[in-house]
Amino acid sequence: MKHIYYFNFLLLMLALLALACQPDELVYARPDSLEGPIYQQLESTGEFSYYLACLDKTEYATSLKNGGSWTVFAFDDTAFEEFMDENGYTSFEEIPELRLTNIIKYSIIIDSYSTTTLTYYSNGWYEGNSYRRYTQYSDSLTQMNSNNYPNSLNEPNKTYWVDESRGVLKTTSYFLDAYFELTGHYVEFEDYDFMFPGQNYVQGGMKVFESDVVETGLIGENGLIYHLDKVIEPRQNMYQWLSNEENDSKYSIFKSIIDRFGYFKYSYTDEITNDSIFQLRFLNGVESNYIAFEPNHETYPNLIANINYTEVYSTGLLAPTNETLTSYLASDNIMADYYSSYDDMPLDVLAMFANMNFFTRFWDICPSHFGETYTVGLDPVNLTEDDVVEQQYCSNGLVVGVNKIYEADCFSTVMGPLLLDQDYSIMLDAVQELDIASALESKGVSYSVMGVKNDQFIDVADPNSSTRIVSVVFPTNGDPEQTYLQVTGDPDASDNRIYPDPDEVTPSSTDVSYVSTTLASIIENQIVEDAFNMGNSNYYQTMSGEYVYVNGSEISGGGDIANETPVSIASTRITENGNFYEMSSFISRPEYYTYGTLLQDLSTYSRFVEVIDGAGVKVAIADRDDDYLISFISTKKNYTLFVPTNEAVQQAVDDGVIPDPTTSSLNALSSLDRAQATIDLANFAKKHCILVSVPTDGETSGTYSSMYYDKIVDYAPVYIEYEIENDYATQSITIKDVTTGEVKAETTDITNVLSKKVVIHQIDDYLR
Repeated sequence: MKHIYYFNFLLLMLALLALACQPDELVYARPDSLEGPIYQQLESTGEFSYYLACLDKTEYATSLKNGGSWTVFAFDDTAFEEFMDENGYTSFEEIPELRLTNIIKYSIIIDSYSTTTLTYYSNGWYEGNSYRRYTQYSDSLTQMNSNNYPNSLNEPNKTYWVDESRGVLKTTSYFLDAYFELTGHYVEFEDYDFMFPGQNYVQGGMKVFESDVVETGLIGENGLIYHLDKVIEPRQNMYQWLSNEENDSKYSIFKSIIDRFGYFKYSYTDEITNDSIFQLRFLNGVESNYIAFEPNHETYPNLIANINYTEVYSTGLLAPTNETLTSYLASDNIMADYYSSYDDMPLDVLAMFANMNFFTRFWDICPSHFGETYTVGLDPVNLTEDDVVEQQYCSNGLVVGVNKIYEADCFSTVMGPLLLDQDYSIMLDAVQELDIASALESKGVSYSVMGVKNDQFIDVADPNSSTRIVSVVFPTNGDPEQTYLQVTGDPDASDNRIYPDPDEVTPSSTDVSYVSTTLASIIENQIVEDAFNMGNSNYYQTMSGEYVYVNGSEISGGGDIANETPVSIASTRITENGNFYEMSSFISRPEYYTYGTLLQDLSTYSRFVEVIDGAGVKVAIADRDDDYLISFISTKKNYTLFVPTNEAVQQAVDDGVIPDPTTSSLNALSSLDRAQATIDLANFAKKHCILVSVPTDGETSGTYSSMYYDKIVDYAPVYIEYEIENDYATQSITIKDVTTGEVKAETTDITNVLSKKVVIHQIDDYLR
């Protein structure tokens, strides 16, 4: 076997030696079977004389005559004659040379691509993924005036030289079966016919924009030629199409909305003219409350991943007509209630309005997706055929002119007034700080929002302090973007000041955090995850865990009930997920914790207060001597405390369940007996406290655990449970034995006393 290998190797070496001895012209001679360069191939057919005449006016003629690797979309003579007729040219010489040059640049792609490799994404390498390639064309410089971009941070009345291409070449788009059929692309064959009115895509064929590819098999030694039946000129991008003179009368208002986000960014200095060259950029990003993407950028935005997907995707844009936008603000809707002009809308509101027209992929606004379309921000849009005025496929995406406004959920829900009325900006900031804005925009849940305007943030109890009172202030030396709180009532005089300190160049992060968390806690007490039944007076739990009492046109929190100062509803806005109530003031939380609340009515609760005192469960509150915490009641949870009448407590003493809780009786006990008495009294109190808030709302019923356990199973305490029956009609609660159903106690006429996080009811017996 080794001899055979040696023999083959010897033959190979002899062959190489013989080849090396041949003349150079023979070794490197061009094979007779090799096709000529692209230029000569076009010339040999006799069908592309106009294309070659255009080509001769550019530097690309030399390239296509010689080396390189190219793909050329070349139109035939018939196509060019149609182009001249359509544009009113009687001869080739009448056509501006720049126009001809641009046509050629837009017809050439670097590298040679077959109908298969044209659909390979450069980072994907599988068939059907791509439908775009960069051409050799980029936009020329143009002049723009800063006055058209009111939010630009530039000088007024200034003219800028702008590089419209932003250094990016324009793409051309082609359509083959593989792109429509690839799994993961949701564009149908009929969508092509929609994007290019009057055209028809025939399966098995190929299109370059509106042009049919007559022949795909023209091969040159330096590339491939696609024979087109129409002249393809450089395509405008979506912003350019909205800006052109033909569309100015139809879409100028929508364009002016987009322009509110525009600004000029320095790019480079022209070496010849020494002019500063700028780019027209747009504030963009849904999360930042700007427009979703820049409609003038030829590169696909990072909407799917941080990858350049320009060859794979393009975006979609709905453009409402001027008439549609004008009539919308003249009709009955929430936007019109707050604004009479789009120019008056702040940028964040304008962005949320505009972004209902921005789509991640062009096919999102094609017929195959009508009725099930979602914006970049995932807001649903019910686009129908009747909404469509016209459509234009641009270099960077599809624009569809529409005669309808698609309202964002955020405006039609309880979030609407917060977003649209600047008088609620502090409450809006707090809602966003709580990260519940998305929830309040959801139509799957009903909400009741008790709106408080900026000028009503005065003398509000700090929910996280037992003494502090806060008011929003606007110091003249402060940052207008920062919210400031004036604090009073703090025992430490040095802490009674403005937070953050407006004299500080850089506000303290601790102070800023205090302001945001305090305001957020206050606003939690203004939102209920339920719809108020205004026909019946009832209790509702706010997001803070506290309860409000709704009675006709008035709403009261625990503090309002105690002070007999109900808050009036000034107006009501009905939304798609509940009601937004404009209130005359804040809803006040209870002023006292449970112990302090019991102290306010000692004639009713005196014996149970003695139980608490004797149980040793009181916890001191800093800087307060009129209230205590109770050790088994957490300030982070909600409870119900059933307080036996004085007579019922005495009965428990008489029955030997608890010792006499009076101070004199307890002091008379021995140390050991006193310790046991403390345990018995604490357990007695725990039996009357359940881990859920139960007002007499007629809804909260079921089996609930008390705070008392009498045994431990597998290292876990087993708490005593009660069955709670809640009767709205009689405004009463019945407590039953879970096992037997025996009634243990019922509430008296003293119910729904609100303390911090705890609802207090008096009962006619003690719980055993």
